[in-house]
Amino acid sequence: MNKKFVSRIFIRIRNIIYLSILLLTGCHSQNMHLTTKTFSGNYNTFKNAITFFKEIHLWLPASGIAAIPDGGMPRTLYKNTSLYHFQVERKSLTKIYDFGNLPYNYSRWKSKTSYGTSKIVFSITPIEGWRDFAEINPEMKKYETMYRGVFLCSFLSHNHNRKQVIRISTTGEYPIISTDDSMVIYTKEEKGKYSLEMYNLNNNKSETLVDDLDIEPTISFFKDKKTAYWLLQNGEWLKINVFNKKTTRISSKSVVENSEVPTKTLEELTGRIPYAEWGFNLAEHYPRSTKGFINDIVKRKGNLEYRIAVLQMLKRKLPPQKLHKIVNKLISASESPNPETSVLVKSLFETLNSINNI
Repeated sequence: MNKKFVSRIFIRIRNIIYLSILLLTGCHSQNMHLTTKTFSGNYNTFKNAITFFKEIHLWLPASGIAAIPDGGMPRTLYKNTSLYHFQVERKSLTKIYDFGNLPYNYSRWKSKTSYGTSKIVFSITPIEGWRDFAEINPEMKKYETMYRGVFLCSFLSHNHNRKQVIRISTTGEYPIISTDDSMVIYTKEEKGKYSLEMYNLNNNKSETLVDDLDIEPTISFFKDKKTAYWLLQNGEWLKINVFNKKTTRISSKSVVENSEVPTKTLEELTGRIPYAEWGFNLAEHYPRSTKGFINDIVKRKGNLEYRIAVLQMLKRKLPPQKLHKIVNKLISASESPNPETSVLVKSLFETLNSINNI
């Protein structure tokens, strides 16, 4: 028999076997991933409370044939973006606004929060490049206008559990609110030109402060009830007196620190809040037996955030004696010669013992 013919038959059989293996391994891995991101945080006037966005995403990575050639599409089991309010000293978390499952992740949206004394303004808008994808899926076009504009949240009671959210503009972006909760300034874009608009909360009237800007404003804040600063992309700042409408361009050296909360600080302040307080129920979106969840954390299945969420859930669900057995298994696993295993298990063990408010 011709050697070339035999070789071609062998290659075809080998390819069929490889393809079968890929198909049998399934389209998605069973190593669950839980990822979160906090962003666009802002302090209130007294620096004892913050407001910020948080994205929570539970997903399974693609595997097998679904991962070829570029990693494939993950399977999302839960995804939510919400705006939260957090009182630092009381460690009290409140969800202000639920945006649901926004298409794509936080990096595809422009977002901004600003906190005065007892009022909050915020905006979240698809970036320009994102709209091209909406042309492919008409269902996504609704997001271009659904959340576009400036929203105002007013707290109706001292404990901040009651609140009212209204939209004060359908075209604005990047809003900031004065320290006395009386004025809101936001950007507006039209045909590549930008303007700064001011909304008076005392009489519900708006007016233009600065018109015909060629450069989009980005970072902004109120220093006090009458003075606002707006950073332009060329590095200059606009200093705005909201009373006499006078604007001055100044260098960055003349500008004081603003009220934005760095991402690292956000994570330090809110990182120990249990997932249940964010409104996320792991078992609801990933139904699984208790034995299966225990097996995941002991055998290091899924990423670290997922296993921490499992531990938090088990601590609420299981009696102390069963938790003790899990701890013993974790301790045994931490004696593994693999340094990475020891680090991960130590983190899980510390989480199990340090979270006292679940």
